[in-house]
Amino acid sequence: MEEPTSILLLDEQAKTGLNIQQPLYSNNTYTKLIETENRLNQVFEEYTGRIESFMLMLDTLKEGILLVNKTGEVCFANEPGNTFIKSLGNSTGQYLAYRNLSTEELIPVNTNTRLRVSNFVWNGEACNIFVVEKEEPVKETIVVNNAVPASGNEPFAHLMDYVRLIAEHEKAGRLEEANQTAELANKTITQGEKLLNEARAYTKLIDYKTTLSQVSMQKVVGDILKSMGPEIEDAGIEISVSELPETTADKDLIIILLKQLISNAVKFRNKSRKAIIDIGHDKSEGQYIFCVRDNGIGISKKHHDEVFDLFTSLNNADEYPGNGMGLAICKKIVELHNGKIWVESLPGHGSNFYFKLNAK
Repeated sequence: MEEPTSILLLDEQAKTGLNIQQPLYSNNTYTKLIETENRLNQVFEEYTGRIESFMLMLDTLKEGILLVNKTGEVCFANEPGNTFIKSLGNSTGQYLAYRNLSTEELIPVNTNTRLRVSNFVWNGEACNIFVVEKEEPVKETIVVNNAVPASGNEPFAHLMDYVRLIAEHEKAGRLEEANQTAELANKTITQGEKLLNEARAYTKLIDYKTTLSQVSMQKVVGDILKSMGPEIEDAGIEISVSELPETTADKDLIIILLKQLISNAVKFRNKSRKAIIDIGHDKSEGQYIFCVRDNGIGISKKHHDEVFDLFTSLNNADEYPGNGMGLAICKKIVELHNGKIWVESLPGHGSNFYFKLNAK
């Protein structure tokens, strides 16, 4: 991995006499820039580990994963991917050629198999990632589509550019520009660190073993609302909770699930009207179905399945910041309970998020 450009420049006289590094400028404002560079170095170390973690996770998936660089070389393939390459025989070049894509593409291979192709960055190199899908695609494979974001608005995309810009501005004596770039870098680091934490949380769920017990959903919701009290009060949100039953579940996971759904209802409220959130349940065929209902901005029907995919964010990042991990985590938690989660929603008319648990 390329070493980041240092914003510390040596004063030759000081180096000879004292054998220490001196900043080009002694202005206190550069302390912040130095701290920023140190944080960037730490994040880049985790960034490399994060790519490796995703690749290990991809290796456990049932679907084939292939990375192809600009020269057409397959630079990564998991076991199902290698099996797929062998099945192509002499047709490998026809299907696995590098493509300059602006959006994701679907390539039919035969009646049972297709390739989902999108842009990817692997060890700093622009690549295509091919996901081999058969009949019912494994939704979790969407994790690789944006594992290393290519947009300048996403974490990690231009952190190295920020470091270089800080150094250039510093060298030219452009203090204000250097400070502004440092602020951008700090915001990106914060977003990136959050993404790393959420990615870790999701990967921990992959092999998680549930510990089932009787869980009072009433108490869980009450505790969550109490912890979110200041946020709810500041936003002027009206909360309604019906009498909720006990259910058999993993309490720790249920807390994460409900807190995420309630937080989403708060986050995506329609700010042009009073926000109302209802939390209730129903019973069907002897099972409880829980619902978190809001009158927020809503979701288009065509995105009802997509919102539960990893790294899927449908809204403006400036107005509704996030990494598109929350609902994917909710889905994984419900799946660990052999249950189902879904949404009913219309744009401008709010959303009803339902989940049913089959813990036994």
